[in-house]
Amino acid sequence: MPSELKKIAEYLFLSFFIGLLIIKGIIPAWRSVHSDFANYYVSASLVADGVSLENLYDNEWFQNRINSYGIDTPGKFSPFPPLTAWMMLPLTPFEPLTAQRLFTIVNLFFVALGVVTLKKITSLTWAQCAIVLMGCGLGIINNIAFGQIYLVMMVFMLFAFHLINCKFYITAGIVLGFLTALKYFPIVIIGSLFLVGISQQKKNDSGFHGILSNSNLQVAFFSIFTLAVLWIIQYFYFGSQVLTDFLHSAFIPHLDGTLTGQGLYSFHFQSWDNLFRNLFVYNKEFNLHPALNWPQGRIIFKIVITLIISSLLFLNLYQYWLAPLAERWLVYLSMPMLAALVLLPASATYHFVLLVPPLALLMSRSLLTKRTMYFMLAIYGLIGLIPYGLAFTLGRTWGLFFAYPRLWLMTILFFVASYGLLHCKHLVRT
Repeated sequence: MPSELKKIAEYLFLSFFIGLLIIKGIIPAWRSVHSDFANYYVSASLVADGVSLENLYDNEWFQNRINSYGIDTPGKFSPFPPLTAWMMLPLTPFEPLTAQRLFTIVNLFFVALGVVTLKKITSLTWAQCAIVLMGCGLGIINNIAFGQIYLVMMVFMLFAFHLINCKFYITAGIVLGFLTALKYFPIVIIGSLFLVGISQQKKNDSGFHGILSNSNLQVAFFSIFTLAVLWIIQYFYFGSQVLTDFLHSAFIPHLDGTLTGQGLYSFHFQSWDNLFRNLFVYNKEFNLHPALNWPQGRIIFKIVITLIISSLLFLNLYQYWLAPLAERWLVYLSMPMLAALVLLPASATYHFVLLVPPLALLMSRSLLTKRTMYFMLAIYGLIGLIPYGLAFTLGRTWGLFFAYPRLWLMTILFFVASYGLLHCKHLVRT
């Protein structure tokens, strides 16, 4: 494509995504308080007002607190870690709608910051960086419309990668530790950095001094250290009962795809657990006609899918174990993140802004062919533009297959990336 036509196409795509963001994201966020923002705002207000938080994970109690702040929307604090209650403290002096509008401005600032950070860690043009970020469509749109924090989190993840590239290892570790304390997903990055560090250590075999000078192990260590410090602070501030409630009523059930107070059979969650629950688990209220009333099937097939994805991930990590450090680092960080997004126990549209970091890493070096990369970007764009209302209607009338478009696309994206990396023709082992 001639360069002029390419530029015109890029600006058309960018204009389209900006228009969608304004209409579907910014305007709704400006007009009314959404339940996601209400959860963050009310928990912070309870902290600011000195209210006892011993019932923080009691959904009925928390709903009453939401209503007491004049917010007419359903909500709950679970499955958030207690630390989440501190996030919106700077906004608590403002009325709920004003606070959400201010946070919308913060989110828009992070859109711009995300483009700048992408430019720092990839070789893309400014317009292409903006398209990649905005191309997650409903991910970024609903993050802003609902007052979610995943966009902020994603930009900080990109920033942590940039800090590592700039050799600010301690700062990068602290950033990743904070993010993991808020939303568990970055633990995948910490684990990946630990693996890369171990692979370096095996090759260098330079003893204790080598461990101290190992950049990836430094980042992983300071991440875990920051996470541990934050948990200790939470323990002393919230008390053991609140942390126990979090673990038993929120965190552990969440890992099994059980979100208290939300429909276990809802198509909105787009996960393998949700699909197998609808296929195999009878429920007299929500699932009268499963394909086969075989509750054990849900567990068995979840294990099978997890083994398939994990095996393919292992093959990629094994192939790049002896690759040059730069290539190994990119693969060891990007592929576990993609695998984690495939295996999420429950997912929402805004979770998929977290697709930007692994794609950015893979685009920062030519490990994949252009054809493979374009194919992945096309799938990524489709994930962001799924007409969920139509998909759910088709799922109820034509069959469950049609109800899970994001799940299929995300799984295909992982397989395409895996195939492309496993068949990289110019990979050199050291």
